[in-house]
Amino acid sequence: ASSWVTINGQLDISGDNTTSAEGVEIVWGASSDAALNQVIELGTNGACISAMITVADISGIDELVIGWRQNEAFADNVSYETYDDYAIIGIQDTAGDIDVEDEEAAGGVQNDDAVVVWADAERRAMKVCISSAGVPTFWLTAASPDNEEPLYLPVPTPNTGAALPAGDGMVPFIGFLISGTDGPNVTIQWVQIESAP
Repeated sequence: ASSWVTINGQLDISGDNTTSAEGVEIVWGASSDAALNQVIELGTNGACISAMITVADISGIDELVIGWRQNEAFADNVSYETYDDYAIIGIQDTAGDIDVEDEEAAGGVQNDDAVVVWADAERRAMKVCISSAGVPTFWLTAASPDNEEPLYLPVPTPNTGAALPAGDGMVPFIGFLISGTDGPNVTIQWVQIESAP
C-alpha cells in the first residue's frame, strides 16, 4: 500500500486503494514479539482502545477491526484470527455487518452479531475494553456527524466475553483489509487508549 496521509487532522489509511487483500495493521505500545513489551497482562491490569472511523464505501471493506491481540509477530494480511488470543469489534464483510469476536481460554473462537450495519459514509466509534481479570467488553456508537466524545452502547455478548488466559501479554491494534479494487476510503478521526474502568 502507498503511504498514509493526514488530511484535515484525519489519518487516511486507505493506501493506494487498488489491490484486493491489501491492508494495514497498526499496533500501539509493543514491538510485536513474545517479549514482555505488551500494554497489558491478562489477569493483572486492564485497558480500553477506542477509535472513531469513517468509511466512504463499505463494499470495499473485507475487514476493519479494532481491539486487543496477543503480543506476537505480525500475521500476514491482517489475519487476526491467527493470533493466540484476541478480542475485536468491527466490520467483517462487504455488507458492513458489525460483529464482535474473541478467542477465549479453552473455548475457541466465539462470535456475536452487534445487529448493526455500517452504511456508506457513516462515522462511528468502537471500543474494546479488557478488565484486570482479563474479561473483554465491546462497545459501539450510532453513526455520528462529529468527532466529539461519543455515547457508547454495549454490544450484547451471549457467546463472547469470557476471561482470556491469565498471564498473556496484549496490545491494542487496528486491522484493515480491502476487498476489490475500487477502494473503501477509510479515515480515522481519533484513537484513544485508556485504563479500563
